[in-house]
Amino acid sequence: MDQEKREAICPICARENACNVQGDCWCFHDIVPDSLLALLAAHHIDRRCVCRSCIDCFKSDPEHFKQTYFTR
Repeated sequence: MDQEKREAICPICARENACNVQGDCWCFHDIVPDSLLALLAAHHIDRRCVCRSCIDCFKSDPEHFKQTYFTR
């Protein structure tokens, strides 16, 4: 998978993140909680956008979100 396609994938759920970094993207206007960013591997920070669905799910129930995506 090339770099551009990887950047279009959410690093958490692996679905499309709908980011348009070349234009006026939704991610420039939404607030991603620092506590959600802290869960990401360092190599994803500022390189791949978390999708809106993951952000909303985290905001509504952070503990359930962590159990779903970060507990193995």
